[in-house]
Amino acid sequence: MRPDDGMRIGRSARRLAKPLAIALILIIAPFALIAIGWRGKDKVHVFSFPATADSYVSAAHPTELYGTGRSLRTAGKVAWSYLRFDVTGLVGRASRTTLRLYAQSPNKLGFSVNAVQATTWDERKLSYPDAPPVGRVLGQSGPTSKDQWVTVDLLPPVDRNGSITLALTAARFSSGWYASRETGAAAPQLIIQTVTRRAWPAAEAPAMETGELDGCPSTRGSWCLGWDGRSRPCGRTSPAAAIATLPSRRSWVSEQSLRRR
Repeated sequence: MRPDDGMRIGRSARRLAKPLAIALILIIAPFALIAIGWRGKDKVHVFSFPATADSYVSAAHPTELYGTGRSLRTAGKVAWSYLRFDVTGLVGRASRTTLRLYAQSPNKLGFSVNAVQATTWDERKLSYPDAPPVGRVLGQSGPTSKDQWVTVDLLPPVDRNGSITLALTAARFSSGWYASRETGAAAPQLIIQTVTRRAWPAAEAPAMETGELDGCPSTRGSWCLGWDGRSRPCGRTSPAAAIATLPSRRSWVSEQSLRRR
């Protein structure tokens, strides 16, 4: 090959490179847009659950019952509160859980939200001696102001249906009052946010039910290509009928001979 032939080939390759790159972009771009479109159609669900039971216990008054009162209390190691929520109907993956309380007093140190395993306690009978054990901290409020809603993010988020018990605790020198469920509009709320992702569209596989040896659709009135290479009405066929439609070796050989002629 002469040197000038190599130069001509190189120039031809460069001229083809740009159109090929453009064509490749045009082919890939629609698929990328489809992927972004489907990705952006995730649906967010928000569920709100009011407290179904709440009360607080006090070491200073161990036999007192506060389940029917209009306030919940936190006061260091002296008093803490319990709340129960009945979670139902959750769908999707839990992405966020928050507790909303209405503060009836200011509190510079705020309060903590703790997990509690017990879920069968009775707010009308709950007292200090039989108070359920308080578990790990799920979230903290920071300072609170009087007559303001307080929102606390809980980690990990609630991801199951069923009864959930939370405890409100406070630091040693911290004290606060919060509206109980008996107040009505200011009752504690558990807000759970979930996400459901839209599935990618899947190609439907051909029906391969018993008796459909050719993989044709079962809808009568349509036409398809059978194993014999001939178009025919599609429909459900028995194995015997499907085999009967196949050409015999003799007819196949005859047909091939005619084609050669």
